[in-house]
Amino acid sequence: MTCENCACRVENALNTLDGTWAKVSISNHKAHILLKNPPDEALLARTVGDAGYAVTDFQISAS
Repeated sequence: MTCENCACRVENALNTLDGTWAKVSISNHKAHILLKNPPDEALLARTVGDAGYAVTDFQISAS
């Protein structure tokens, strides 16, 4: 991602998923995602891929 429009595109794609709230940071090229259900890494990666970008890493934490 190189601009705010890129971040917004990824954010919007992730936010279309049921029970998902995402905020993308252009400064560190990361998405912070809150989920109501256990994470489905394949679905998240596919959604980001469909938006034209790639997931390089997942860091999952329970808060």
